[in-house]
Amino acid sequence: MKCLLTSIPLIMLLIPGFALACLENQIYVREHQVAPYVRVDQTPVSGYRRNGYCRDLDIENYFQDNSSQKIKGSSLKLKKWSEAEKKIVQSHIDKLPKWLGRYRFGEVLRAETDGTRNPAATVPYTKTIIFFDPFFKSKNQRDILIHEVSHIAVWDLDVSAAEEFAAVSGWSTNENQTKRFPPTNPIKADSVKSVTEDFANHIEIYYSNEGILRKHNPKAHEFIRKLVLQKENP
Repeated sequence: MKCLLTSIPLIMLLIPGFALACLENQIYVREHQVAPYVRVDQTPVSGYRRNGYCRDLDIENYFQDNSSQKIKGSSLKLKKWSEAEKKIVQSHIDKLPKWLGRYRFGEVLRAETDGTRNPAATVPYTKTIIFFDPFFKSKNQRDILIHEVSHIAVWDLDVSAAEEFAAVSGWSTNENQTKRFPPTNPIKADSVKSVTEDFANHIEIYYSNEGILRKHNPKAHEFIRKLVLQKENP
């Protein structure tokens, strides 16, 4: 399981209004060049650079067999969904915790593998989840989905909440805050990759086995408990 933005530094997570902070039913469209075009009334429009913005999601059929997205650092070979696979994934989407279930997806894609044993991956800024072959052989599919949606949810944390989570989980920085250091006792081995991966692991374990999280790190458990309570009762 991974987020395809794990290289983003911690400071990006803590900047208010960062590009990924769109509403649950929106995706972020990055800054891009708009080619010259002609309006319906035949008025010519010159090309221009459009700033990034949040766009409402109106796609109801998020299961897609292909995508125009260019996913950095990944050469995925997408494949066609089977109806049986759609039903399996949708059944878990329908049973997501209430606050995670509010997120709408831009695309839900199917691929053989990302070159690892990962069962799924997420592109947060487009609210895209990619399911690989190992997912359908897994016995903890619900946990996997919760983990992936948490990669989207983490970007809704405000600055103070992001700082608090990083602190209670064990992340630290040097004096001038130019370098970050992962927890010395992470909840999962891959939590050291990034704060976002660490957050997704915490949410996953909170729902799969809360007792493990409470015992491993009482402060982190209390943070997640309060966060979930707040999100479930906005």
